[in-house]
Amino acid sequence: MAISAHANFEPSVCTHCAVRGRGICEALDGNEVCALNEIGTRRTLQDGEFFAFEGDVAKSFANVVSGVAKLTQCLEDGREQIVGVLFPSDFVNRVSDGPNSVYPCTVQAAGEVNICIFPAARFTQVLARFPKLERKMLEQAQKELDTARDWLTMLGRKTASERVATFLYYFATRSAEISCKKGHAFEMPFTRADIADFTGLTYETVSRQISILRKQGIIVSETPRHISYVDMERLAERSGRGQSGR
Repeated sequence: MAISAHANFEPSVCTHCAVRGRGICEALDGNEVCALNEIGTRRTLQDGEFFAFEGDVAKSFANVVSGVAKLTQCLEDGREQIVGVLFPSDFVNRVSDGPNSVYPCTVQAAGEVNICIFPAARFTQVLARFPKLERKMLEQAQKELDTARDWLTMLGRKTASERVATFLYYFATRSAEISCKKGHAFEMPFTRADIADFTGLTYETVSRQISILRKQGIIVSETPRHISYVDMERLAERSGRGQSGR
């Protein structure tokens, strides 16, 4: 049966995708999503599994559907530094570097992560067909730049208390965006050692600051990984920002 040129079809897997209204696909209508879906495949990464390694040729891109991944870079002496976090709807890798693009960071799952993978060459072709998809990716890149600037401020100017509060505040706000709920309960996929690495603190300092936040009732956590309550206003103040400030 012939399909009308004006019909707006969308694959079921995309219609029910948890990030359909927030990821790069948000910019596309049903037929355009079909074109992207035709080149994409779903994959599940287990905790600790790698998707990409820093410096390798970027043969594919990906969009995070669920779960959280960490971005790391290797220092000259072999040490690794966590430099970013990928949440649902975040995009993996840059497409502006052309066919010789390499992964700027190592991408590793923190818990189970579901992603949509797109071959680099074919994704670039789809991008050329849909300028609004390119604009959406530019918007995401700008948000990532803003986040990176926030982290630079955290590492350069904030106290240990403010750094830990900033990290938790970021997770609480992003988790609320993803769940579309007013509550701020969330699962913390990172260990305290990971948080220490990300914030430039020691494990002992991170543990002490989290204990202080718990004692003061700013956060409630029955286990190290599950945060069941967050007083967002007080946590924002502790992080060195107001609720309405950056």
